[in-house]
Amino acid sequence: MASLIHQPCEKCGSSDAKAYYDDGGTKCFSCGEATFPKNKSNTRPLVNPNAIIPIWPAEHLSSLSNKALTWLSLRGITQAVATLYGLHCIYDENTLFVPQWDTNHNFIRYQTREIDTKKIRTYGKPYDPAFYSHRKGTKQLVIVEDAVSCMRVGEFMDCVALTGTALLSKTLENITKLGYTHYITWLDTDEAGFSGTKKLYNQLNKFGDVICILNTPEPKWMIDDEILRTLGRYDNWES
Repeated sequence: MASLIHQPCEKCGSSDAKAYYDDGGTKCFSCGEATFPKNKSNTRPLVNPNAIIPIWPAEHLSSLSNKALTWLSLRGITQAVATLYGLHCIYDENTLFVPQWDTNHNFIRYQTREIDTKKIRTYGKPYDPAFYSHRKGTKQLVIVEDAVSCMRVGEFMDCVALTGTALLSKTLENITKLGYTHYITWLDTDEAGFSGTKKLYNQLNKFGDVICILNTPEPKWMIDDEILRTLGRYDNWES
């Protein structure tokens, strides 16, 4: 079964952008540094694109535990939002099951996240690793780093999480097909986030107007009013 675990990157300092794959390879989706399994070509996909996405038996999926609900609520995720995105626990109170959909809301893969260790495993096709919010039809698209921040922003405006700081070509292709004319980048305030913001600006400014939110906490650490005030500056943004 193809899977990966996200951990901090020693090179760029990103908190969770470095992926460790089952075959021994690694790749940082922030700075791009990669290692490959011994005797493996660097042209080989790090995850099998034809990997079957396992369907968890119903008895292994449970309602969110109090521990999971507390972890989510500290990041602004309500029970209603958790239900909207299909969040569950698997096996025990410590492991979150996070389904992911493509831009048409087709189920394509899922992540599991261990709350205590912060280990994230991803199962499914890797070519567009982004996490998309449920679309509200706004002309602006907000771009964040992680799925939880995406769910938070997605309550108010269309959002996509890069699951890191790098905008991969497949994600860029997908979002530019959706008709957005304005892009708002909102990455972490660490060095990897600043570096990623510069790259995002250069990638996106040929497709529309770009505003970069800097020196502002990630949405998952803000209350609704703070997110609305931040986004409200661009709600009626015209080019």
